[in-house]
This record gives sequence, structure tokens and C-alpha cells, in this order.
Amino acid sequence: MYRKLIDSYMLRHKVKPGITGWAQINGLRGETDTVEKMEKRVEYDLYYKLVILMLRNKDVENRILRRKSYE
Repeated sequence: MYRKLIDSYMLRHKVKPGITGWAQINGLRGETDTVEKMEKRVEYDLYYKLVILMLRNKDVENRILRRKSYE
């Protein structure tokens, strides 16, 4: 149902279940009885995924820089 109404809805499935508490701690928990509620939940889930991805990339970058400093 939401797949056809929310453009980025399917991207939400790239996030492991239970890993995104960002939406929950921001009050987006419980029933999603409107498209607007689901849009917000998807927005927060994807934001969380983006932040984690950026942090991982920064971590990898730091590891590479540390390794190069030892060479």
C-alpha cells in the first residue's frame, strides 16, 4: 500500500529491523494509520541510515589515515 504512495518507502527495507530507534525516540511509534505518519517514519529511518553510513565512512577514512601514518 505505502509503496505506491511514498517514493522512498522501499528504501526503508534496507534498514535492518530494530536498528532504527531514531523514529521511535522522536515520537513516531505505534500505528501508522495515515500516509503522513508513514512518510515521517520513513524520513526518520532514512535519515538514521544516512548518519550511520556517514559515520562508518568517517571511521574507515580514519583507519586508512592511521595505517598510512605507520608506513
